[in-house]
Amino acid sequence: MPTTFQHIPLLFTPAETAKITGVSERSQRNWRARGFLKPLPPGKHFRADVFDLSVLVVANLISDRLPVEKSVAWAHLCAKRVAYHALCQTSAWTDLHVGFDFPHFLRHQAGRAVADHFEETIRVIPAQYFFLWADGTELWDVDLNSAFENATPSQLRGAVLVLDLNHLGQELLDRQKPLMRLARTDTSLESGE
Repeated sequence: MPTTFQHIPLLFTPAETAKITGVSERSQRNWRARGFLKPLPPGKHFRADVFDLSVLVVANLISDRLPVEKSVAWAHLCAKRVAYHALCQTSAWTDLHVGFDFPHFLRHQAGRAVADHFEETIRVIPAQYFFLWADGTELWDVDLNSAFENATPSQLRGAVLVLDLNHLGQELLDRQKPLMRLARTDTSLESGE
């Protein structure tokens, strides 16, 4: 049987989450009530994983600039790239073993972890840069310069929000590592074959 891997997100308390993301425990409760974070089942305590941390990092940057509905949607979309970039780094994982083509292996595992979390059958990772233009339109792009060169005058008439999602992923990882445990699931070894 081929070796497969299970992704087990490490979990962080609200106090740890506040330290990692800069979002206070009170704001975390408020944002959960506003839909930024998944609701808690009755009787459960909040524990954040890498995806929640990524949402909070982005939400912390955009929540005071946008209506709640748009902030929630964009924070979740941006969080995919933030988490993906963080998980593409070796230090994001525990229990890594040598013998793999690490860059390819990590990109594959990061993509699978993101797709599994967001329950997607197709892995869609947003581009590195997120732009919210002055006219309210948005753009995802891989090239900062070309995005500004191709912007219309109305898009540039006022404040423009640009998020470098790779940088945010690296910052998240700099604040907390590891973020995910990789468990090897080799059924032939487990059955004694």
